Amino acid sequence: MDFSSQAPSSVTGGGNLVWVGVLRVTGMEPDNGRSYRMQRLDFEFDADRFKGVLGRNNRMLAVTKQHLLNIISHWSGFTQSMLGGNASIEVDEKTKNVSGTVLGKSFNVTFGVLATDDFCRIEAIVSTPTALSGTSAEVARFYIASDGSVFSSDNEPLMQEHEEFQSYTLLTAVLRKVLSTPQAL
Repeated sequence: MDFSSQAPSSVTGGGNLVWVGVLRVTGMEPDNGRSYRMQRLDFEFDADRFKGVLGRNNRMLAVTKQHLLNIISHWSGFTQSMLGGNASIEVDEKTKNVSGTVLGKSFNVTFGVLATDDFCRIEAIVSTPTALSGTSAEVARFYIASDGSVFSSDNEPLMQEHEEFQSYTLLTAVLRKVLSTPQAL
């Protein structure tokens, strides 16, 4: 089945809607159009250095996972104590992915790894089910660095680790993004 079509006018910059498990807009990737196909550049690296980079990224990932767990471990409690029960959050014990609802609107936050020779971050993709097709549409994406800082998909610093109320502020930003996104993407 081909789910490709031109992006709606509400999406600036053009692009195509493509189903890859999550509905994504292509042609407008967060890294300013970099292609995800294998290219010659992908083979131009120091293969002997890769083992060290991989080991460093593994250590950074362990630290980053701890920051992530510290952030999301409070979310369920915040939905009751700070949000009056108007939202609910469940964290999958195995994957640590988040599912929830806010004012009856369902959403998921799926976590993965994004690593290069220079950094290792946890990628968070926020998605909601669409009303028309029942598939999931990406509504937001952010990254958590090994120092606990949060970055946008454009690498813009959004929050620092030691920012007061970091966990609650990030939860609130996710919930607001979910609520402000049309379900008929």
